[in-house]
Amino acid sequence: MGAGVAGGAGAAGAAALGRRSGPFCPHAASRKAKASTGSARIMAGIMTESDFHRAVDAALERIVASVDPHEELDVDLEGGVLDITCPDASRIIVNRQTPNREIWVAARSGGFHFASREGAWRDTRSGDELYASLARLIEQQSGVRVRWS
Repeated sequence: MGAGVAGGAGAAGAAALGRRSGPFCPHAASRKAKASTGSARIMAGIMTESDFHRAVDAALERIVASVDPHEELDVDLEGGVLDITCPDASRIIVNRQTPNREIWVAARSGGFHFASREGAWRDTRSGDELYASLARLIEQQSGVRVRWS
């Protein structure tokens, strides 16, 4: 009786072997390769890491150049993190999030993520442009109106 059970399980196991999928099954790998080929077209618009760093550096430089002349605001750019300190000692932080290819802004009113879309940094939720959003946040938090150069 034991041999029959083992033989039955073995035959069922052998028949099921061809239907298995997973990371160690060659059939699953070929399906995944086909699927990833299709999604490669979607991913083509993502900027390279080098392009991302250049774009963020340019954005941070523009922010510093526009905010720095305002004596009421203290601006510190160090290690790719921009810290804007308001007269009441509250802060607005702007930094890069490389894995997501986003610029993140933290302010008293909340956190915001900006992704490069159609040549502009856009809020991933509202679609608002980075500089317009940052001007609004700075004014709300400090009372200072910033014009972008």
